[in-house]
Amino acid sequence: MKRNAVIVFFCLACVLLGGCSKESAPEAAQAAVNAADTGLTISIDQLKTEPTFWDWNQNGVAMQVIALLDSAGKPHIAYNTCQVCMGSPYAYFEYQNGLLYCMNCGNAFSLESVGQKTGGCTPLLVDSYTQTETAIVIPAEELQKAAGSFANWKKGL
Repeated sequence: MKRNAVIVFFCLACVLLGGCSKESAPEAAQAAVNAADTGLTISIDQLKTEPTFWDWNQNGVAMQVIALLDSAGKPHIAYNTCQVCMGSPYAYFEYQNGLLYCMNCGNAFSLESVGQKTGGCTPLLVDSYTQTETAIVIPAEELQKAAGSFANWKKGL
């Protein structure tokens, strides 16, 4: 009986201390750190020249960030909602044939414009983030500020 109790305790300790992992779908990467207190952390070594879409939940609001590296290895990030169409459930971008397409109006644009201050039908700019050699961190306050832009995002689709 004592032996069974020790085995149960050991297994429970392993689960609690080791955590568990969940493999993400290829089209929606998960953040290295998803702590609501600290914000969204994106590991730079997980980025590539094609866009990766990082899911986030900000107080019950589903959001997504587009992140990629340009040809020089510089990270580009933006919210995956359109600056113009953001009130529509279709105000998001999909990657096809080397371009990002707005699913609401069909506008296509190059990957180099992700994270650039351009205006018009382009992904919403992330106003505030920090970048280190290994990660990009979007603080919780920034994510909260942008959450309203995702109020109707992909709802009813």
